[in-house]
Amino acid sequence: ISVGVSSQNLWLGPGQFSSLLMYSNPPGFNHFSIGTNRPLKTPLGSVEFNIIGGTLTAIERQGFENRNLKYYGNFLGTRYLSLLSISYNPVFFKNFYLTANRAFTLPTQEKPSSKLTDYYLIALKPLFRNVYQDNTAAIDQIISGFAKYVFPKENAEIYFEYGWNDGSSNLRDLTLDNSHSSASILGIKKIQP
Repeated sequence: ISVGVSSQNLWLGPGQFSSLLMYSNPPGFNHFSIGTNRPLKTPLGSVEFNIIGGTLTAIERQGFENRNLKYYGNFLGTRYLSLLSISYNPVFFKNFYLTANRAFTLPTQEKPSSKLTDYYLIALKPLFRNVYQDNTAAIDQIISGFAKYVFPKENAEIYFEYGWNDGSSNLRDLTLDNSHSSASILGIKKIQP
């Protein structure tokens, strides 16, 4: 397990050219991370995790696709990112990987709450909003999960990622009303010498 501070670019997801949650196209940002350096072995399989917290700064010269759709006012400034990623590789299916990602962005606060899960580690809060409320604050939640199967002898892999750009109040809300804010990626990678 490692603890670090960095300003590097981050990529999160199985996609080769794009990712639903985070990709390394924009410049890096100041962040801290707590995570595994290599998989932690358990009797049921291997587990990896990563917790990231950092400050995102809007780039004034960069366009935003929704600028003409809804008035955002002055959206320049900083936002805080809280991210949790957990990956599982079952012991009985060694080339199969399941990963769950959860990220929150919220306005940077000068005097955040002393309770770590209210600001710095908000991604560790319960999954559904009926336990906590984010209706009064400009908090954005993104959840994604992906499955990947690796074919080591063929130097290939197949992956599928599905994500939501909205927090749900409960399991019923998640299953009945997930299409308005969802996206997916399906891909196959093959290395040919």
